[in-house]
Amino acid sequence: MRFLGWTASPQATATNAETDSLKHTIALLGGHAHTSLIRRIQKLEFKKIMDETGGSLDSALMRAIDAQVAHVWMVRTFLKHSDEAAEDEELASVHRDLYDFMLALGPSLDAGDAKAYLKLAAKKLSKLTRATELYTEIQPEVSGHMNFCMAARSLELAVAEIRRLVSENV
Repeated sequence: MRFLGWTASPQATATNAETDSLKHTIALLGGHAHTSLIRRIQKLEFKKIMDETGGSLDSALMRAIDAQVAHVWMVRTFLKHSDEAAEDEELASVHRDLYDFMLALGPSLDAGDAKAYLKLAAKKLSKLTRATELYTEIQPEVSGHMNFCMAARSLELAVAEIRRLVSENV
């Protein structure tokens, strides 16, 4: 199996110590980690997911996407409960579209149906991407507060990773 240019092997097992060591190195670099270090962590975490799912690529992709959906959920919750969302219809539409993406995936995740999950994720990805683009466009007008800026950045990163993972399944 191939993922991120890496071939999974049965003996390849990531250890928490390896991942923690690399994350510590990135933290010492002040968040300006070299791409190869980030890729190494992704590969180690993916190895762990592959081990936990018995080597099923679809199940591993579903779990990896769901990990990013957790970040989308937190951004959506922040936006939904902000005073600004009550006053701005575009902002309210963003958190509704984020919720729509997650709601569509929930039943497949609960059933453990990776094929259906990945199919729905691909189908709903354009709506998630549009909501992300809209939020990053309107965010400066909504609020310049650091929380809104970081929410935009977090959403962009999570959605970019979801897009990449969905593309692995194509």
